[in-house]
Amino acid sequence: MVETMPSSLLTEWLAYLDLELNEHTKQDYYLAQVSAQVSKGLQGGRTRIKDFLLEFGAPKESLRRSRSAWESVTGKKAL
Repeated sequence: MVETMPSSLLTEWLAYLDLELNEHTKQDYYLAQVSAQVSKGLQGGRTRIKDFLLEFGAPKESLRRSRSAWESVTGKKAL
């Protein structure tokens, strides 16, 4: 992979996947609603569906480590 894909393309794909991972579908909202109702039944009180929607993504530190690993493997500066 190192020889066929530049680090800039890998970074673009990581950014794209990060956007795609944080788009919620109808199924996500449905499962969050079920989770909120179960939580409300077990613990009482008010619950919000928003509290049960999962967010994914690579933190900036993870991206820095990925670039560092790329540079150490290829010996080339990441773009």
